[in-house]
Amino acid sequence: MEVENGMRKILHRVVRWMMQKKKMQVLVKAIEAI
Repeated sequence: MEVENGMRKILHRVVRWMMQKKKMQVLVKAIEAI
């Protein structure tokens, strides 16, 4: 159970990090478009 909980926490962290990276890419594209 503890291992599964730890894996879930890591997965959430990775997903959140990826979402932030995508947002950054969108911002960079918007800045380049201007």
